[in-house]
Amino acid sequence: MIDAIKTHTEEFLAVMGFDVEVEVGTEGEFFDIHITTSEADYLIGSGGRNLQDLHHVLKIYLIKRLESRVLFSLDVNGYMRKKEEFLRELARAMAERVRRSKEELTLKPMPARERRIIHVELASFPDINTESVGIDPERRLVVRPYP
Repeated sequence: MIDAIKTHTEEFLAVMGFDVEVEVGTEGEFFDIHITTSEADYLIGSGGRNLQDLHHVLKIYLIKRLESRVLFSLDVNGYMRKKEEFLRELARAMAERVRRSKEELTLKPMPARERRIIHVELASFPDINTESVGIDPERRLVVRPYP
């Protein structure tokens, strides 16, 4: 399955006109697709929007080609890995601010995937509570002291 995912991803991006290197790893039935390219700006886009859209379209393409659903993450030049690290650091910094001030903080609107990273990071903090509020695309994460 790894070879098929790699081949189809390379074909998909080649048809779009991108010169890329693709590596595919696996953890159980979940696959990690890592793309390396000199044209990352086009694939990532502003705030990772193009990368989100690329993930969606590639998912449909792989389902059609492999005739089965495939669960995967997609990263271009380590962008998502760096973004996740940043969000984890942000979560810890927000938790520390909430601890000191004893007041809740509301973060700017962010996609569900990014909110989830922060929720998971702060889940092990017994004195901190997180909650997503609002309606997409304005859904925000609130970090507050645990009562």
